[in-house]
Amino acid sequence: MARLIKSTGDLEVTRITPGVALGFLKEQRNSRSGYSANRDRKNLAAAWRWGKRFIDGFPTTDNPFLAVDKFPEERNPRYVPAEADFWRVLEVAQGQDRVMLTAFLYTAARRDELFRLTWADVDFKENVLLLRTRKTRGASWRVDPLPILPELRQALVWWWDARPFKSAEHVFTCLDDSPSPFHDAGGRFKYRQHVMRKLCKRAGVKPFGFHAIRHLRAIMLYKGGALVHEVQKWLRHESASTTERYLKSLGCDLDRLKEAATRHMGQGKIIPFAPNGRTPGIATSEGSGYPPVYPLANEMATEM
Repeated sequence: MARLIKSTGDLEVTRITPGVALGFLKEQRNSRSGYSANRDRKNLAAAWRWGKRFIDGFPTTDNPFLAVDKFPEERNPRYVPAEADFWRVLEVAQGQDRVMLTAFLYTAARRDELFRLTWADVDFKENVLLLRTRKTRGASWRVDPLPILPELRQALVWWWDARPFKSAEHVFTCLDDSPSPFHDAGGRFKYRQHVMRKLCKRAGVKPFGFHAIRHLRAIMLYKGGALVHEVQKWLRHESASTTERYLKSLGCDLDRLKEAATRHMGQGKIIPFAPNGRTPGIATSEGSGYPPVYPLANEMATEM
């Protein structure tokens, strides 16, 4: 939508003809790719259908975006960072950003799923967190439980104690040091468009985004010996065939997949978090090497 408005200017919706749609989509093909233009075509066509159904006075003419034929596509392979590059970025990240990147890796979550995570979804007692997704048939909300691996537990426990907005509902929130006028200090993140580019530049690695970490996690699990159905559970695909296509698109040779005596379910490098001191009234497990054992997060929120 933003690209269309930028291209056409202040154009009334009644004047968006197949010719206007073709001109815009050609621009996207030439400046980005045929795949990107087709994706814009699909989304704008869906928006037009929605407008015809629900907006009074919306044009009843045929959908101008569907009048444009799809462009030939030449998809580039998905870029997945090397595992070493991810650790370099994690090393330069600080505070909440480091916790967030740790969560992306050890949950293989999509961006919106992690940004919607609340402290009520984090059960430190049972070591389980809940992710909500609409990547389902019918776009209905589904709640998926995932185990909290030790590396992620350490990060989340540290952030629970260190977070500046103690009453915030969401785990990851906007802090109060942003110059953006749309910044909602204490509110949940929605996009975070530039943080990964800045962190990758600081780490001296090729830029990658949040979703690439999900790809990396899938490859780490696969290379560690996880079977397709085990990778499927972490990615939370509804069908194993979706996971197979996903792994193939990432360059994994499924013909070589074999059962392994061990499973790679969370093994990896641990970057310690600076201690914040002991929280009063919270017991620790002496000699365990784990962070303080917290009660249920929602119980803690109730007591605040």
